[in-house]
Amino acid sequence: MKLFADGAIFSQLIQLNDGYTDGHKGEWIMNPDFFARSFRVYWDLNYQIHVHVNGDAGLDMVLDQLELNMRRLPRPDHRTVIVHFAVSTPEQVARIKRLGAIVSANPYYPVALADNYRTNGMDPERADGLRPTAVSDVVRREPRHQ
Repeated sequence: MKLFADGAIFSQLIQLNDGYTDGHKGEWIMNPDFFARSFRVYWDLNYQIHVHVNGDAGLDMVLDQLELNMRRLPRPDHRTVIVHFAVSTPEQVARIKRLGAIVSANPYYPVALADNYRTNGMDPERADGLRPTAVSDVVRREPRHQ
């Protein structure tokens, strides 16, 4: 099942913890309460969940729901997929790994957007963080045994 957290990166509607330099706000595609209810329903039905998420604030929301549901109803091989993965922190990458999620990153983001976003909408440090290569730490996992 695919769920949607925050908006698209190209339109600068992703949810950022530190906001945009020009003051505009990102958008939720699914409001957080509806997202939480939907995540829980599909989790309980044992679906594999894929989540469209781009910003670090959106990623916090997704990881909070994953962790909450892992505690409530453990599923060791849930294979939740973080789709797009544009802006994150090293702590979030470590949390993704700890929770056993999978990242499907868009490697074109840094090429297409980082230089532009350094001067338009994001502070330079955040724009430089559009580096999906940080995912390499997440995807180093033990082989799956069936």
